[in-house]
Amino acid sequence: MARGRGFPVSTHVIWLELRSRQEQVLVRRAIDDDYVPVTHDSADFTALMESEPATRG
Repeated sequence: MARGRGFPVSTHVIWLELRSRQEQVLVRRAIDDDYVPVTHDSADFTALMESEPATRG
């Protein structure tokens, strides 16, 4: 859906072979690869994102 709406470099956890991984693993990957997570579970993911140290300056 995102690619069809003008975000050609968007991806999905399935395409990254991260399906069924713990949320913390997904958050770390998002931070490390400079992704912006899009989720229905924003309350949990927001808290996890805020608890992780950033790796980029």
